[in-house]
Amino acid sequence: MKTIKSIALFVCGALFIWSCDDEYVIKKKDKELAPDYGCITGKITFYNTESVIGAYVQLISKEKGEVVYSGLINQGGGYTIENIVPDTYKFRVYKSGYIDTVFSSTVLIRPQSQQGNSCTNLDWAITKLPPLLRIVDDKGKVIDTLYFGSDKEDNARLFSIFNDSPKNLYWSITKPAQWISSINPGNGSLRPGESKPVIVNIDRKKISAGVNKTVLQIISEEGSKQLTVIAMGYYKSPEVKVFPVTKLEGASAVFQGKVIHKGEPAYKEKGFVYGSSSMPTLENTIVKLAVSEASDSLFEATAMELQAKQKYYVRSYAIGQLDTVYSIGEETFYAQKACTEIYTEEPTDKDYTQGTVTVKARITQEGYPRYTKRGFVYDEVKNPILGDAVDIPVEGYGTGFYSARLRGLEIGKKYYVKAYAVQEDEVVYGSEVEVDFTPVLPEMETTVRDTLDERTTFFVEISSPGNPVYTEVGFLYGFLPHPTLDNGTAERVPGVEVGEGVYMAEMRNLQEGKTYYVCAYARSGDYYK
Repeated sequence: MKTIKSIALFVCGALFIWSCDDEYVIKKKDKELAPDYGCITGKITFYNTESVIGAYVQLISKEKGEVVYSGLINQGGGYTIENIVPDTYKFRVYKSGYIDTVFSSTVLIRPQSQQGNSCTNLDWAITKLPPLLRIVDDKGKVIDTLYFGSDKEDNARLFSIFNDSPKNLYWSITKPAQWISSINPGNGSLRPGESKPVIVNIDRKKISAGVNKTVLQIISEEGSKQLTVIAMGYYKSPEVKVFPVTKLEGASAVFQGKVIHKGEPAYKEKGFVYGSSSMPTLENTIVKLAVSEASDSLFEATAMELQAKQKYYVRSYAIGQLDTVYSIGEETFYAQKACTEIYTEEPTDKDYTQGTVTVKARITQEGYPRYTKRGFVYDEVKNPILGDAVDIPVEGYGTGFYSARLRGLEIGKKYYVKAYAVQEDEVVYGSEVEVDFTPVLPEMETTVRDTLDERTTFFVEISSPGNPVYTEVGFLYGFLPHPTLDNGTAERVPGVEVGEGVYMAEMRNLQEGKTYYVCAYARSGDYYK
């Protein structure tokens, strides 16, 4: 974006305006968009005049010559006009009783978004009295411009101030631009008919590329003059190079470039442009990746959210003071697919009574393109797969843990579980884990107290309740070894809890001289020990 630079010069009560007359177009992907509003602000200096009350700054349409925007000048000489539709306008300073002139030069109002949300700035000066001093060259010819070429050694120019009044003239010169290094002399006095040479020196290190323009204000009590100073800055375009793209990781790629020549003056911005068509530019790029000026001649940037299997084209660029340049060549690359990484964790919270268990999974990389479905599959046979086994989908995306509760499991069976994620048309599985639903039997120890009065007391101590927890404890005894509940040869006596995990029972009317076999049992559902 070009910066508007304007100056003003008053000669014999008239105000002349120079302004860049550039046209502008706001584009985004080759589509015209309505511009946002612009504004203009500045200060009007009134030399040798009365109050500024009642003075206006106005913008006039080029075509119809009508006043379309008007702003009152405040007592300090400042003004601001806001909410201006971007366009080219004629500029006017108006006050009743002063010369009412609409100037032929134009002012371009740009959208604030193109000017860093700032207004176009124009400072002017007007005077009521005709000037009685003249600005002349070494031959006495009246001039209004002092021109420096682009030669690096062209750093000094001379003009003269001539007093055309019948009395002594006291004058001074303002220095508005930093690249004006000195004005010698900057003030003085002249007798009638006397002239004084003035030398203007410029600092070419502070000059921007292209046209540099400023205005010297020569002020006196007998009137004022303005002298436009123009200097052409030396310019050389920057040069950049792009290297092959080698760091491709899923949806990202690292671009690398090099500044071959910074340009004179040095470039303002550098970076990369990439797109899906050859030779991308700042106008048609998908994304502009600007690189910090802190980087040296070698620079790099990372492109994100690339589309898998899409072919891309990338070039480096540098924005100089007057132009934008690109690497002569371009590099092509494809975004790489990255697989989802998923792991099946060990099951927890096994509940035999409810027939449930919690299964867990961990996704360490969501992959690219990222997965669209995740969950668990399980079956009573090994290596369950989606479509053949029971599917338990789990909502959510990204990396981290997720879990589900398997239900309807049967005691005594084994199940095999795998976590899965669906990435495009591929299913990625985690490792297989086993869910063993065989019950854990309680741990117990049986003791027998000596027979007393035809009674025998049995005790059993349960040190581990098992899973599921037992619901019945008792004793079996009979004449055969290893009595059981289902062979019909043993008697069963329920146990009575006499302490935590300790049960007892008494057997009466045992036959003298007979050998008995006894064992304790704990029962849960159809399982007992």
